[in-house]
Amino acid sequence: MDSSVLLIPIILGIILVLLIVVLFFSVAACLWRKGTRGLHHLASSFPATETPEGATFSRQTVMIDGVRYRNCTKVVIAREGLSLSVSLLVPGISGGSAVIPWERIIASEEEQDGWTRAVRLTVSAEPPVSITLPATVVRAFPETMNGRIAQQD
Repeated sequence: MDSSVLLIPIILGIILVLLIVVLFFSVAACLWRKGTRGLHHLASSFPATETPEGATFSRQTVMIDGVRYRNCTKVVIAREGLSLSVSLLVPGISGGSAVIPWERIIASEEEQDGWTRAVRLTVSAEPPVSITLPATVVRAFPETMNGRIAQQD
């Protein structure tokens, strides 16, 4: 048997491994780049030292400045404000957490997000931050906030 025939599967195997490594690092770079927006920006503006106590909604899908965190966000409606924390499955990339004081949530607009009703909030920060939460979560907001939330039925 010719030795060049035996080299073909080895070369193809090496190419496959290299493609998998390149794909892994490409995905990691995209996730890291997304971290420079979204919750990362909120966490730097409104850092959370610990998660406050309050009504907790786990595994929520939340969008922060165009970055969608699917089924990995814990939302806590606390006296101190709106607490958001993300748990990512990628090791070494922190999801971050933030507690936004209620007075910094300045506007809202109800919208349809796929099959669910959602509310887009605007947070007073530099620059302003947009957060989209499921409407079921927003209904648990304190009475003082509910007066500022545009209700559209």
